[in-house]
Amino acid sequence: MRITVLTLLLALWAGCGSPDAPETTSPDAIETPPSLQAGSTSARMIKLTARQQEELHIETWTVALESASFDMRIPGEVVASPEHYAEVSAPISGRVARIMAHEGERVRQGDVLLEMESLGFADLVADYLEARAELTYAESEQNRLKQLVDRGISPVRVLEKASADLSRAETRVSANWSRLRAVGVTEDEMASWSTTSRERPVLRILAPISGILDQHNVDTGKAVDENESLLTIVDPSNVLVRGYAPPEDASLVQPGEAVTIRPRQESGVSVKSTITTVNPSVDAENRSVVLNIKTPAANGWPRPGESVQVIVTATSLQPVLSVPLEAIQYEGQEAVVFVAHDDDTFEPRPVSLLRVNATTAFVEDGLEAGEKVAVTQVFTLKALSRFDLFGEE
Repeated sequence: MRITVLTLLLALWAGCGSPDAPETTSPDAIETPPSLQAGSTSARMIKLTARQQEELHIETWTVALESASFDMRIPGEVVASPEHYAEVSAPISGRVARIMAHEGERVRQGDVLLEMESLGFADLVADYLEARAELTYAESEQNRLKQLVDRGISPVRVLEKASADLSRAETRVSANWSRLRAVGVTEDEMASWSTTSRERPVLRILAPISGILDQHNVDTGKAVDENESLLTIVDPSNVLVRGYAPPEDASLVQPGEAVTIRPRQESGVSVKSTITTVNPSVDAENRSVVLNIKTPAANGWPRPGESVQVIVTATSLQPVLSVPLEAIQYEGQEAVVFVAHDDDTFEPRPVSLLRVNATTAFVEDGLEAGEKVAVTQVFTLKALSRFDLFGEE
């Protein structure tokens, strides 16, 4: 019985606890450092001592809302300028009788490139010569009948019929003249033809522009169909550069904006020009908006077929906030600036950037006009903010 009572007393004493025992602290009661507390922006303020102010001598930049110009680098390709490129096709079916110009040779507008023999062309020539002969007869007949009518020998209706025949003859000559001009025959050639000539008619294909023969698609003796491509001529003195801008940036560039064209691989070669036109829709193949830049080549560069980079000097449509690139530091992927509240107080503030170029960062969100940001000793301020943060922990 004595052992049982003693055991009960010991159990009661243990349940009541000792008055000198330390209190157990709840994990929730541990205080979070001020710099990590939610909504505690001011707790992360960087406060400089008088000595730090004197040693660092931090310079600031006042943020302003203004229109901004910046460079966009986009890919581009060079093609022959439409006014300086010609594809020469067969105007009529026939056979290549003679070739006068070959790939790489320079030709002038009007030079004979090749000659074709064609039954269709022979028929056109015959129809024209026949119509011209009929016109000569109709003119002579009208003049003869007019004299007879004036003398009262022939009735007026005879002269009227002769006038109608003359009009039909003129129309036929005009129609055949137009057909010959359409296949490339010159007026001088037509004037030199004679109804008594026994020479076989040869269609001469002339150069429509001056330039260099680029592609030759036929050989002597080859039969070609109407509209079949024979050769191409390129005048490399002027080219068309197509720049491919992202759709979201297309509104920032307009015809007349300055551009610089450079090779894909950096070199000292460049051409300065302006945007000629901007296509209204997104290109289906590369999902870009095409900028068309017609420009003279400089010392033979760029050449059609080359890939280039196009540097466009664009201007924002609306005023934007901008800061010097020196003001930006990064915490991981997040851009941060240090906003000056006083000469000795700076706030590290995250900002959202719209665009960055070689000298300027354009801010989309996080700053307001009139605020000042540090532009010197920014890395030191970043180090001080991290030191304060870990010091609190």
